[in-house]
Amino acid sequence: MPTNATVNAELRKRQVLHTATPLFAENGLAGTSMRMIASSIGMLPSSLYPYVPSKESLLEEIVIGHLRAMNTEFHRVVDRSLAASNHRLWIASLQREIDEDVYRPSIAPNVAYELIKDGLWLTGRWFRPTPEYTLADLSVECVEFHLNALMPKQSPP
Repeated sequence: MPTNATVNAELRKRQVLHTATPLFAENGLAGTSMRMIASSIGMLPSSLYPYVPSKESLLEEIVIGHLRAMNTEFHRVVDRSLAASNHRLWIASLQREIDEDVYRPSIAPNVAYELIKDGLWLTGRWFRPTPEYTLADLSVECVEFHLNALMPKQSPP
């Protein structure tokens, strides 16, 4: 559990970053001094150095923070649109196989999709390959398991 000093230091550093961002945007690196940043938040310039070693490192941290935020948002948007597209493809594929009597007609495509997706996705939480049971072995077993669940029951001969 973080101490009060750690929490306060983190809050102060965020305040420095938040204050420095518009100053760098307005004045550029050369036109922004540690003195300007410090006076904007009521600190002495020397008091900034425990939080940031230099204005260059401060600017670097600001830029990297913005790039990370942009990257996160980009991936969120792409993942959401890919997820919707993949979902439609899966449902259409499952429905086509049901319509063509390849899969059991009693299967709800949405339910089958969610069970397959979550079953495969969550495998990474518990599966640890060994020399006796490899990822390839698991892959074969997963395919057999899901196909057996989807295929019509065979009448005994």
